[in-house]
Amino acid sequence: MKTFEMHIQGSFLMAEFFDFCRHRATRLDLPGTFTEVSSHEVQILVNGEEDLVDMFEVACWLGPRSAYVEAISTRNYPQPNAPQSGFRRIR
Repeated sequence: MKTFEMHIQGSFLMAEFFDFCRHRATRLDLPGTFTEVSSHEVQILVNGEEDLVDMFEVACWLGPRSAYVEAISTRNYPQPNAPQSGFRRIR
């Protein structure tokens, strides 16, 4: 299992976007963290298989109805910082 870092930029209501991401990550069994970088960017760290992380990224592109995702960048994260269970919001 690898750790991946995602940066998602766009226009979204943070609480609603977090709930959406938590629901999708839980369904895909991807533990991770959600951090609000700015009002238009979030960082997500997830642990999981690359295929599942790809599915999660597609779900994030689609997002909840209130979200408009402009960009997503995903990369391997060198240190396993995401939790081994659950999906939580850092700030």
